[in-house]
Amino acid sequence: MGLRAGIGFLLLLLASFSGRAVNVFVTHTLFYAPEGKVLAPYVEMFWEIDAASLHYTQEDGGWVSKMDVQLAVTTDTGKLVEERFVLRTPPAATREEAQNQLLIDIKRFHVPPGVVRIEMTFKEAVGKPFVFSDSLTVADAQVSFASGVQLIDTAYRSEEKNMFQRNAMMHIPLSVPFYDQGRSMLHYYFELYGTDSFRAEAPLVLKTFLSRKKNENVMPQYISSDTIVPGRVVPHYGSFPIAELSSGNYYINASLFSSSGKRLAQTNLFFQRLNKMPPKKETPVIDSTEKPDLLDTSNNIVVFNINKTFVAKYTHAQIKAIMKMLLPIASVPEQQNIQAFLKNPDELYSRYLVYNFWLNRNADKPEKEWDAYADRVREVNKLFGGTQVPGYETDRGFTYLKFGKPNERIVMTNEEGALPYEIWQYFQVANQGKDGVFLFYQPANTGNDYRLLHSTVTGEVKDFNWRTSLYPGRRGGVMDSKAEQYLRNR
Repeated sequence: MGLRAGIGFLLLLLASFSGRAVNVFVTHTLFYAPEGKVLAPYVEMFWEIDAASLHYTQEDGGWVSKMDVQLAVTTDTGKLVEERFVLRTPPAATREEAQNQLLIDIKRFHVPPGVVRIEMTFKEAVGKPFVFSDSLTVADAQVSFASGVQLIDTAYRSEEKNMFQRNAMMHIPLSVPFYDQGRSMLHYYFELYGTDSFRAEAPLVLKTFLSRKKNENVMPQYISSDTIVPGRVVPHYGSFPIAELSSGNYYINASLFSSSGKRLAQTNLFFQRLNKMPPKKETPVIDSTEKPDLLDTSNNIVVFNINKTFVAKYTHAQIKAIMKMLLPIASVPEQQNIQAFLKNPDELYSRYLVYNFWLNRNADKPEKEWDAYADRVREVNKLFGGTQVPGYETDRGFTYLKFGKPNERIVMTNEEGALPYEIWQYFQVANQGKDGVFLFYQPANTGNDYRLLHSTVTGEVKDFNWRTSLYPGRRGGVMDSKAEQYLRNR
């Protein structure tokens, strides 16, 4: 996921403006947080300011803008929150740079059950104000329930502590529920609460899907099935590829079911899609009343028997090994689920996780998809495996499974002054649209195990002091070495 370079077309704003006013895109989501023995509701407000709509003046050697912001949250019993503060943009060298800034902010506040009204006003010294207003109904915490759905612009692993961190992730919401053709992926997040009360009803199956109507008319290529580990608060990330999704109004829906078919929780969110590129074929829909295993409309979901699927032939130890094999090609949410199962191995849940992983990639033939990948794992084991560690658990094996066979592989075992190392180059890496280089090396006393030392690929290991590790005893690298030729200072 990546931050937007600019702000797209806007269809859904609950407050309008005219004339030269600050343009602001505001969204909010209702969550619950543990407070002792209870779950306390809170609202997460997120807004993005169109930097090009602001008025700038030169101050302290840069171009800046200031806005007066007022936030008022009220209930039937009176004012709950009343705040006023000033937002000042970072100084920019030029007006053009100032107008291209990404200006985002977030605020959270607790709310009581009942109807809650929110109003925010953004006002510069000149021009008309922008006013956002909305209301929501806050329900009391139930035995098992779900938060609102939050659309995600950016989410990636990060230990940085700031207001955007959630679940050890840098987590930035999408400011408006609208997807133009510049966006090919829909990323979402919600939380499930109180599922620890249903541990005896395993497995808990989460069905997430897109539809034209709320909880109706399932689109078969936009269905995700996940097995949920029960807990007091269970965070859930997911994604749908929407390059082929035609223009129109849609809902993202999620329902959690027990093994008996009882619906424990559900949530949904409306969004809009603008896609000027016609889809290759018309998106079919499934009448949910004919497919109860896709969506419960009569409190009667069919949960398949895992013992009749291909995962039944594997032992629990083999299932745990398979989960490790999936890590290179798993999404960040899937990796989090896999790591959770590896730490607390529950055999039944683990089998559902493996089955659902392949079901989400090939709904018609999940076993065929797994068999093809298993062939790649066997290849990796032959190439990089040893007596102690299988190939898929090595850094080279992980990279091979994730990115495929490199276009160039340079093996250097006797370069003067250097530890044994390998250079892998990919002419194009999917997640960054350009070439990528990996540097693996063999530290002392590691046998045949090569470790990833540095990469130019976004999201991979980076160590700009790689020369120190690769050339022990030297103050710098070797200017004409293969490593220098491929990496330089990248």
